[in-house]
Amino acid sequence: MTMVDKACNEVKMDRRVIYRSRKIKDKMQECSNKLGVPMNCVYPVKNYHEEMELDDDIDILLLSALKPILDFSNDYVGEHANDEGCNPPEVSPENWRVIDVSKKMEMIEEVRNLKLRHPKVEHLRILVVGPIGAGKSTLINSIGSLFQGRLYQGALADTAGDTGFTQKLQTQKIRDGESEKFLPFVISDIMGLEGSASAAGVRVDDIIMVLQGHVRDGYRFIQSEPINKADIRSYRKKPDLNKKVHCVVFIFPADKTAMMEHDEDGIIAKMREVRKGAAELKIPQVVVMTMVDKACPEVRKDLKMIYSSKKIKEKMQECSKQLGVPMNYVYPVKNYHEETELRDDVDVLLLSALKQILTFANDHVQELDNSPTFNPLKRLSTIF
Repeated sequence: MTMVDKACNEVKMDRRVIYRSRKIKDKMQECSNKLGVPMNCVYPVKNYHEEMELDDDIDILLLSALKPILDFSNDYVGEHANDEGCNPPEVSPENWRVIDVSKKMEMIEEVRNLKLRHPKVEHLRILVVGPIGAGKSTLINSIGSLFQGRLYQGALADTAGDTGFTQKLQTQKIRDGESEKFLPFVISDIMGLEGSASAAGVRVDDIIMVLQGHVRDGYRFIQSEPINKADIRSYRKKPDLNKKVHCVVFIFPADKTAMMEHDEDGIIAKMREVRKGAAELKIPQVVVMTMVDKACPEVRKDLKMIYSSKKIKEKMQECSKQLGVPMNYVYPVKNYHEETELRDDVDVLLLSALKQILTFANDHVQELDNSPTFNPLKRLSTIF
């Protein structure tokens, strides 16, 4: 984003305040919303156009943009290294992400000790959205299981049929099996999305109202009827911060990515509408890709091979492309659906996704605080 000095007088006088300027942040948000590019991929800079000498402040901004540009370019050419007619192997000799089962307890402790960044927030609220049968309820149960230390069923799930088992807005608190206290987040489950030709499935407008905190827990969705704003039993006029959603998690089944790609007028289009609504509310978004064991035979045999699997990486790229979410916001997981005992490899994948979801949600509620949080040095310090 160029010409930042023309957009904000304070930045024109002192470029070091660029990440303190609300005006610049609003401009970045506009770029993000209009182009569908996440905020962390928008870089404000000032070009040299009237200066006669180099300026360190200008150079740092340019370098902070150039570095990720080169990283992304390098990632791209690396991913297409085999495009010249050479078929890549199913499994790469090197992991492109790391799964370390030895860090399971450390990751659990991080979640247990999570400090909320807004004084009025009692818990972070996560909403899971996705097509019918994608594993939304099963994901919630899987997260509950790893903290209980045993198989847990808080959200009722159904593996038969294609009409969806969850019909209401249901919010699950997750209890820590060690302390018996509730963890500092809740997960809301919602009726599944269906294609435009179907009479079933939740309405996009209803999901947006859930994001805003207007829909009361237990409301039964009716596809043919919007939520009645006059009904105080289902509609909340003035939701407080705890009722609003702090992060949206889109559930994407890895074994059906190709099928969903040809449904542009249906499920994918609705998910992108929800993404747009969430972006306007500045709510962070993450994709959890379920059913990885069904998408790759090698991963089914050994889940620790997930980040060596070319097929899983391709599925993640499909998720990224179809929903417009960067690859580093796509997390492949395996839910508990046939196991009778917990497994460290399953838990670590779930935890790696959950940790990022909670981090993004916590960042979001911090932004809602009235205290200044847009630190001018914070962003640059994380880049170099």
